[in-house]
Amino acid sequence: MRQILEVNLLGTLQTIQAFLPDMKARSQGRILVTGSVGGLHGFPFNEVYCASKFAIEGACESLAIILPHFNIHMSLIECGPVNTDFLDNQQKAELGDPALERVDAPTLDLYEKYLRHCTAMFQNAAQDTEDIVKVSALPE
Repeated sequence: MRQILEVNLLGTLQTIQAFLPDMKARSQGRILVTGSVGGLHGFPFNEVYCASKFAIEGACESLAIILPHFNIHMSLIECGPVNTDFLDNQQKAELGDPALERVDAPTLDLYEKYLRHCTAMFQNAAQDTEDIVKVSALPE
């Protein structure tokens, strides 16, 4: 839980804070943050991930109000599924994992359906990272 919040939320905010002083001094800049539709809608079995992305959403919206006064533009790209190692890296309990022994049968059934859905989504509907880079290069 802590690792997800540290990377998705704190890591993003610390990176922004590292670059802001120079951007303010130059009176120009553009901050591009990769968010997620998980910051707009909750996803089952991803409470902490979605909470971190909702927090990024709020932080970017707040900065977007202040930063234009310094000629700094804030952009937040809210990606859907992207062809990355996300599913492989996702900290999830695999079916048969001892951690799932305490989970009731109806919830376990939903979890199994969710895992199948995620696999299908990432195989059939995921964007390529190049598509996201193209969007970030578009003029405002």
